[in-house]
Amino acid sequence: MTGRTGRILAATAAALLLAGCAADKHAVTLDDMAGRDLEAELRACCPSEGKFPVELVNFAEANSFWVMPFARGFVLREARLGAHPEALDYLYDGLQPFDVIFVYNGSRLSGQNGEGYFGHMGIYMGTEAQLRALGVWDHPAVAKFHDRIRAGYTSIEAIDAGVRVSTREMVLDADGAAVFRPTSLSRARKRQAAVDFFTEVGKPFDFHFDLTSNDRIYCTELIHNFLPELNFPVTTTYGRPSIWPDEVAAEALTGEVPLEFLRYAYAGRDGWQAGDRWLMGARILDAW
Repeated sequence: MTGRTGRILAATAAALLLAGCAADKHAVTLDDMAGRDLEAELRACCPSEGKFPVELVNFAEANSFWVMPFARGFVLREARLGAHPEALDYLYDGLQPFDVIFVYNGSRLSGQNGEGYFGHMGIYMGTEAQLRALGVWDHPAVAKFHDRIRAGYTSIEAIDAGVRVSTREMVLDADGAAVFRPTSLSRARKRQAAVDFFTEVGKPFDFHFDLTSNDRIYCTELIHNFLPELNFPVTTTYGRPSIWPDEVAAEALTGEVPLEFLRYAYAGRDGWQAGDRWLMGARILDAW
């Protein structure tokens, strides 16, 4: 083992240890942020050039075939939202096709050691009735998923295993989540985008988080590619163009991205709570 490799593995081991000791990360309250101009700070949020040493990033990318699945699969405890079905009801109640779901998961290694607050995004595609009303239910790209949609697989997300259709329990296997609604999509655009999203199911995950790759895709890229009018902010980080969920959420709160805040919920040791847009914004800022 070279000295450089040893240092990288030591840093990885330290990250594992710290993650195992972490508790209720990003549980800041609005009282903690009293006197601060949250809107102004959100306009300046979020990504920097990255907090991790380049060596560690290069090591993770070179070994992404096991590092990323390991980090996501390393469960520190049970995700907390799932223990409260009423919280899942609250978050999914009244959703419409193309509502965007932001997810924070501190129960996994990837959530404890990732940068920022929200580490993942998914998109709600709709029930059978909603997809029929949109006029795409019988399209071949959608028809192959009829049984799963009827069984509650109403969302699509890109995870380390690839793009998949998901139930609310799968998407919200997390500690916190927020829902936003696009404000500028026509019916024609929704119909085309629905077909595009279902066509992507099964595509491999992009472990390099690089918008220039064509054969693989990651969570924010999936939404960006087929709903470009949402104008997600693109940031160059670790030498490649990427989209950070936190920056999208921050710009949505400040009106720079055409997404309307609907609701936010977070579960801790003592139960779950619904929060407003500014509590969510405070937790994003606290994470950076």
